[in-house]
Amino acid sequence: MASEEITDQVAKFVMSCNNEILKEMTVSSIARRFHVDRSHLAREFKSGKNFTLCQFIRREKMMRAAILLREAADLTVAELSENLGFCSAEYFREIFKRYFGVAPSKYKQYKNHIKKRKPAAGPANQKRESR
Repeated sequence: MASEEITDQVAKFVMSCNNEILKEMTVSSIARRFHVDRSHLAREFKSGKNFTLCQFIRREKMMRAAILLREAADLTVAELSENLGFCSAEYFREIFKRYFGVAPSKYKQYKNHIKKRKPAAGPANQKRESR
């Protein structure tokens, strides 16, 4: 299998798997699934994508965390971090803030506020006055 082909297949797999699989996902588990050497896979992925497979998995977890924070109002940050396979809620908060610039609880409050808010009557929504 060509290196570009394997890296694309791995990326598609990571992005399409459910949260239970993503929770337990490691470079080793992906290498086993694709029947390739772990080191070889890590090298090829880094070469083909310009970031590591670990970084890619973490990014996918962060994207899903952001979606879950917007959609699952009753889900706590601790539950979310556990559901996505982080070793602790504190580590999850640190990584989330690094990605999005705010703590997960603030992100959740902000996104929930935006969903509830009605569009403002801005210049595009107001009638122009005739002179």
